[in-house]
Amino acid sequence: MMNDEITNVAGDSKAPALERTGASPEAIISHYDKGEDFFKLVLGPELIYSCALFEGDDDLVEAQRRKLDYHIEAANAEWRS
Repeated sequence: MMNDEITNVAGDSKAPALERTGASPEAIISHYDKGEDFFKLVLGPELIYSCALFEGDDDLVEAQRRKLDYHIEAANAEWRS
């Protein structure tokens, strides 16, 4: 079922390459079917799919939290003005 849904989103896997846009269904499945343990390893425990804000000897967890704190503070500053 999930493979069919991905195929529908990615386009008909039997269509000629020139007609299909985006990644192939196989590439999408390969990318996202890694499991939560893999993504926690590369994204951090919050599974945030964006860059971190490293400072000094920060590890990934500290850098992700620093980025979140930065954006929270920026949003609060904008909301107050």
